[in-house]
Amino acid sequence: MSSPTRPQIREALRTLVADKRYQDFNHPEHEAYVAHVTGQFKRVYPGPYVPGSSRLYANDPEGGPEAIVEVQAYSQNRDGNTVQVSEHTRSAPGTGTGGTLKGSADLPKMSNPVANGKKRGCDVGYGCGHYGADRKKQDGTKYPHTGVDIAVEPGGAVSSPVEGTVERNNIDPYGDGKFKGVLIRTADGHEVRVLYVDPSVKKGDSVKAGTPIGKAQDLSKKHKPKGKDKMTNHVHVDVKKGKDFKDPTKILFP
Repeated sequence: MSSPTRPQIREALRTLVADKRYQDFNHPEHEAYVAHVTGQFKRVYPGPYVPGSSRLYANDPEGGPEAIVEVQAYSQNRDGNTVQVSEHTRSAPGTGTGGTLKGSADLPKMSNPVANGKKRGCDVGYGCGHYGADRKKQDGTKYPHTGVDIAVEPGGAVSSPVEGTVERNNIDPYGDGKFKGVLIRTADGHEVRVLYVDPSVKKGDSVKAGTPIGKAQDLSKKHKPKGKDKMTNHVHVDVKKGKDFKDPTKILFP
């Protein structure tokens, strides 16, 4: 019996990720199902991802162009209009502006700022919350998500993820004065931002990991629900040293 072709494999994986257990971050079986899908993917591509080579994965039997992402057809809301985007391939996300993505090397000691906090998944029409996810400016320019989003109900308690000094408590993420964020600088020079927080700390305050710094704000006031679709309320955490953003995912979700 011949091995399945790349299109057949892709179609099988596409069927798996179309399941509501994979798509719905709040589904009770979400985490277990994602683990199942991940396991199936690794059975097909058991080797590590190999950027810069002729193969996407070490054991990819058919190889592939460098850093190419296959995107299935989907619907997108653009300025209130639903637009159908056909299946296509594109290059992997670039480094964006305002700094480069540098993985997770040499991170400061961190803890999750939300009690039992879980990563925000992908919300239809509102993008995804993982590090490196696609973002788009108003002029259409794409850039990568420089942090990770952690689900939390509006008004939920938010703590400092690190030990350090509050350098700012007046970050204005959207530039409209309605939402706020806190910047904490660690002793080794990392800048850690926690956004969409109504702060309870002042500039100059010393905090430890777990020190309360405020309450989560209600993002639905900015990102209005569209029918049944809505953005999962969350706080955003990013870590930067110099111009380099680092991926805090593994240390926040050990």
